[in-house]
Amino acid sequence: MIIKYQFLQKEKKLDFIDILKNEFPNESWEDISLKFDQIGTIGLLRLDPENTTREFRERAGQLIIENYPKIITVVNKEDITRGVERIYPIEHLSGVKNYQSWHQRYFYENQIN
Repeated sequence: MIIKYQFLQKEKKLDFIDILKNEFPNESWEDISLKFDQIGTIGLLRLDPENTTREFRERAGQLIIENYPKIITVVNKEDITRGVERIYPIEHLSGVKNYQSWHQRYFYENQIN
């Protein structure tokens, strides 16, 4: 017996940069350096404070909270990483002010040098 079944296609979810560009279509995107990473429950943005307003950065933080259910805190990295501890200044944008998260990396035997 042969059974034919057609799977429903899932709608492809936009990545964060596309979501932000849809929200702010009139921005001059050539001047804005934008990067986004997720570290556990924290969304880490790298938006240049000189080329973006505080309101723009806060809305970007809200959009991350709305579109990424596991993220509860969004911060913006304001400057370069310094020192042995690799510390950098951050600006809280949205969500809970909790700056601790659990992140675990897995290494496979052939990846270790």
